[in-house]
Amino acid sequence: MTVNGAHQFKSLELINGTILTQGTNCLWLDISGDLTVDATSKIDVTGKGYGGSSGPGRGGNGAFYGAGAGYGGAGGNSSSQAVGGGVYGSLTGPVDLGSGGGSGNYVGGNGGGAVWLTVGGTLTVNGALTANGVDGQGGPSGGGGGASGGSLYLTVGALAEAGRSQPMVGLGGTATLVGAAADALPFITANPTTPARSRWWVAPAISVEERERFCSSGMPTRPRG
Repeated sequence: MTVNGAHQFKSLELINGTILTQGTNCLWLDISGDLTVDATSKIDVTGKGYGGSSGPGRGGNGAFYGAGAGYGGAGGNSSSQAVGGGVYGSLTGPVDLGSGGGSGNYVGGNGGGAVWLTVGGTLTVNGALTANGVDGQGGPSGGGGGASGGSLYLTVGALAEAGRSQPMVGLGGTATLVGAAADALPFITANPTTPARSRWWVAPAISVEERERFCSSGMPTRPRG
């Protein structure tokens, strides 16, 4: 199921393998009650950011291998001397799309998308919440660089101690959790072996102006890599 821009709900429950993703600009849900994602479902904007070799943190192009993209952290250089993408955006107020990996003999991956969730009640994620970047294409003669993860901005009243949220596995993605649920961070993990505190930031609520910009028509749409 694809959602374009901002939508409001009294409550929302994703069940039976539902995958909720963004369209061109972002996924912004304003829910006055509870949001529940069951174990078979997910909110997934993987690869919905900038295309290969695109975006403010795009990876450099190389003769054989492209470099990795950056966002919250710098992308890695390639063995073909292509330079990894730089840092941009905000760690504590992330609203940007992930950038694309650089091209070599193959194109780089697409960056992760952008998710904004405002949940007045309880957020329960038994499935997954992801904004990953995509690996570049590759073969025996070279490959494209990996993309950076996108952004997750969560403002919640409470966070249930169930499930696992996987913010960003791609290089450099950022995630922020605002509200009473910030104290519950230790049980959220970015992957099975990485503590959540290494990837989540706790920050004040973002401004209305930034929120409007987040899903505005002026936000870059995803170039095709």
